[in-house]
Amino acid sequence: MSILISLFISIVWASSFQLEGVAKSSSGEFLYRELHRVDLNSENKVKKIQATYFNSEGEIFAQLESRFDQHPTIPTSTFIDHRFDLKEKVVWSDDKQKFELTHIEDGKKNTREFRPKDEMIVGQGFDNFIRINFEKLQQQSIPLSIGVISQQRFHNFSGELKEKNETTISFRLRINNIFARLFVDQIIVEYDLETQDLLSYRGLSNLNDNNGQSQNVFIQYQVKRDE
Repeated sequence: MSILISLFISIVWASSFQLEGVAKSSSGEFLYRELHRVDLNSENKVKKIQATYFNSEGEIFAQLESRFDQHPTIPTSTFIDHRFDLKEKVVWSDDKQKFELTHIEDGKKNTREFRPKDEMIVGQGFDNFIRINFEKLQQQSIPLSIGVISQQRFHNFSGELKEKNETTISFRLRINNIFARLFVDQIIVEYDLETQDLLSYRGLSNLNDNNGQSQNVFIQYQVKRDE
């Protein structure tokens, strides 16, 4: 999956919930809608996410499923984009000592193996990293390394506090490579300070546009808890 990705949040005392977001361009144009179904375990930790992406006609064009039984920020996952005959996967070895990033497009398969490091994040593991470091990010800059499956590599970022008020808090993630900043300047995520609900995301999307090109988005989210 691309750099970004689809995000999620942990809700206290809930066994499952939905996170719904609408992605818009910088000019406010509707791009797509995403719906995340999040299941929690008995310890209130995320164990599974099913994400579905809809176009302006309400048609499903992409799907992503992630399972967190192997690692909190590098989930076992499968992403499918029906527009481009594209599939991306993250698969762990049986001994949990390494994992593979696999990108398949137009029948061509590329796979690369990695050994996990604490700062590594892939796909929907992004928000888990934020939540795990929620307090620490308010005090200092933290290094993180985001995996881009299509590129078969990780990019180093620095995460830090952007701003905080009585009800919300925002974190900024900036890529370390000065040349890469020409394409990915920064990612900004906003959370509810009390509940840690994800409120918005601004930056590079995990989904390419209909022409297969990268796109920047602004996504506002709503949490829908199960009754």
